[in-house]
Amino acid sequence: MSEDAIVPLMRAIVAGIDEEAVGWNDPLPEDWQSFSVVIDLTREGTYANSYGYAYGLADAWIKPVSVPPALVDDPLNAFVAERYPEGATPPVKMLFQLELATGNYNVEYEDSDRARWKVSPANYQAVQAELKPVFED
Repeated sequence: MSEDAIVPLMRAIVAGIDEEAVGWNDPLPEDWQSFSVVIDLTREGTYANSYGYAYGLADAWIKPVSVPPALVDDPLNAFVAERYPEGATPPVKMLFQLELATGNYNVEYEDSDRARWKVSPANYQAVQAELKPVFED
């Protein structure tokens, strides 16, 4: 039985978040608990850009994050192909959320609204709160 395409994609996103933070000389604290990453897609369903947030324990801190395309391209392409077979129109954005301690995750798809989850100086705190993963036990 083959592995669901979400597993290698989530692993790549976690590795990408870590790599980008270290590359910015601003590594995430060891106590990060969860993340939300929005990946914008091209019309073909491939990576266009990414942004999101990592969250510390009890919201002690929130840091912006992104993932480099080189680390997520292949698993993202496999994930999109698995969910949107040839001929199906891919979404314009996808939101990936993961709680590291429990492994709980969520994926949301935005089919047409490119402004959904868009961050600006005026709304960044609201978007941080909206994107924060919340999983019921």
